[in-house]
Amino acid sequence: MSKQGLTNRFQFNHKLHSLGIKIEEEIKPYLDEFFNTKFEKRSNNVFDVIDFTNNENIQIEIKGRTCSSTQYKDTIITCNKIHEAELLMDENPELEVYLFFVFTDKTKYIKVPRERNWEVKLTGTWGIKHYLIPVDELIEFNGVEIKSNNEYNENEISKEN
Repeated sequence: MSKQGLTNRFQFNHKLHSLGIKIEEEIKPYLDEFFNTKFEKRSNNVFDVIDFTNNENIQIEIKGRTCSSTQYKDTIITCNKIHEAELLMDENPELEVYLFFVFTDKTKYIKVPRERNWEVKLTGTWGIKHYLIPVDELIEFNGVEIKSNNEYNENEISKEN
């Protein structure tokens, strides 16, 4: 692969990142109400592994999805996000880590289980190790519609930055 090919391969997608930020901002009040707490961004680092914390015993990762909840039987998350959650839970046995998946038609979530039998596969945009989480294991976040994800336009997001 040429040096130029490697550069393009790892080019940061600013439009997709901006969509993710909009989704996080839009879902936060629902999370505060649902968990009866006040969440804060864990950091402002673009590559932070977990998005929200209540500085007590709940941490949340938000994943925007550009497909409906019924398009695939599994949804993916990078293994490093789950491994980071495991490390945090090992440090604090009271900690609960939740993954929220904001699909184009609904939002679903799961509490990260301490033991699981999710498949692992090299997949995603860059062929990185991901867990495949069965969508039917996710719980619907009832009454929550995240409008910014409904505005997703695949052609706009995938254009050159």
